[in-house]
Amino acid sequence: MKTAVVYDPRMAAYSCLWDDTYVENPERFLCVVRRCEELGLLGRCTRLESRMSTREELKMCHDEQLLDLLESTAAMSIEQLKEVSSKFDCLYTHNNSWEAAQLSAGGAIDLVTAVVEGRVDNGMAIVRPPGHH
Repeated sequence: MKTAVVYDPRMAAYSCLWDDTYVENPERFLCVVRRCEELGLLGRCTRLESRMSTREELKMCHDEQLLDLLESTAAMSIEQLKEVSSKFDCLYTHNNSWEAAQLSAGGAIDLVTAVVEGRVDNGMAIVRPPGHH
């Protein structure tokens, strides 16, 4: 059985800038990768590289207005990020979270495609930000 895995260290490049105790943080991602390495799981898998999702792919789940807002967070100040984040339930934004989200979505799409096309039997996406898709 051939299992694929997708992850990218760039997904650990953001955290909540105004609350360092926020439960969703880079360590949640990094500890999963470390543990998979310790157990030898990553070496037994086919590694798929993460890629940036396209806007068209993201529009399959999200409206244009939300994508514009999230993309704009890359250039925001901490106060602006905090204000944007306050509009969502259980979500914070960071200047790097838009890139991480694109990598996460692109990697997950490619993983599903690899399974559907029969190139691998199954797979695991170690990604963040956590999602509901």
